[in-house]
Amino acid sequence: MLSLLSSGVTLQYERFILPPRLSLAGSVGYRRSGGSQFDVVEGSLGTEGRLWILGKDGVSRFDERGMVGPFVGFRFDFGMASVSEGARTVGKSVRFAESIHLGARVAFAGRVELTPSVGIGLRHEIDPDGRLSAWTRLEVIRFGMTVGVMF
Repeated sequence: MLSLLSSGVTLQYERFILPPRLSLAGSVGYRRSGGSQFDVVEGSLGTEGRLWILGKDGVSRFDERGMVGPFVGFRFDFGMASVSEGARTVGKSVRFAESIHLGARVAFAGRVELTPSVGIGLRHEIDPDGRLSAWTRLEVIRFGMTVGVMF
């Protein structure tokens, strides 16, 4: 959601794979940032399996259980970034991350969804040119938020 405010966009699609409890979401993102001297371009892919605990949220008026209410999610992300100064590439980075999330989706105004989540995970950074050592760090708190349309 915040990527729209910072020169980026992320699209996500989610579908039940074992109704009414298990869904799979896939996402693709693109972001441009930097400043007056550097340009940063990043592409990302993500996938998340979600276990829907109740399938109800108390607000939406779906007749059957759905992808609403509380969930536990297991997420994997992949991203590539390139930093350039004019026409010269300064560096590149490849990122892998895995995390577990707790969240809840509310559907209102027909089928508009709001899905906040919080989780914990690991993030791995790799320099594809081999100039820097690979490293892994614990992400103690990972926040997520989506706003979309359920159809």
